[in-house]
Amino acid sequence: GDVYKRQALYETKKVYQYIKFKIKNKEEGEVEIKNLYDFTNLNTFDFSWQLLENGVEVASGKLPKLDVDPYQNKTVNIDLPALSNDTNDYHFNIYGKLANASKLIPQGHVLAYEQFELQKGTFIPKLGKTYGELVVSKKDSSLIISADNFKIDFDTNSGLLKTIDYGNG
Repeated sequence: GDVYKRQALYETKKVYQYIKFKIKNKEEGEVEIKNLYDFTNLNTFDFSWQLLENGVEVASGKLPKLDVDPYQNKTVNIDLPALSNDTNDYHFNIYGKLANASKLIPQGHVLAYEQFELQKGTFIPKLGKTYGELVVSKKDSSLIISADNFKIDFDTNSGLLKTIDYGNG
């Protein structure tokens, strides 16, 4: 119902946006901004950016006013902070917002945006010390997985977890 319609509106807005963004150089923060408007200079927009680490904003900023005529482009350098964790997920978002209200669109309304993946997170936990060999056994309707410090028992008929013991009995 309504959720699909709302999502379809966001998709349509994205496809038909008249400002395109392209990463030229991730390490240098080089972004190309292309104006696809027929009669509008990009100096009528405010551009901002944000850096997300695992989905949480860790840095943000604003670009200076951009003077880009219709069907022209401009490359800007954005001083992004260093990506501090080599296992985390980093995304760079950039937005073009209307600088002044028009008859139909309020000031600050996002008319163009893009998200770029700067680094894909691994999300694999670093293993510390080992706790012995992992043992898997089957007894009746139980599948038991255990090591020196834990024991997990699954019911093979239902797939449910029956018991879990972290070595405390």
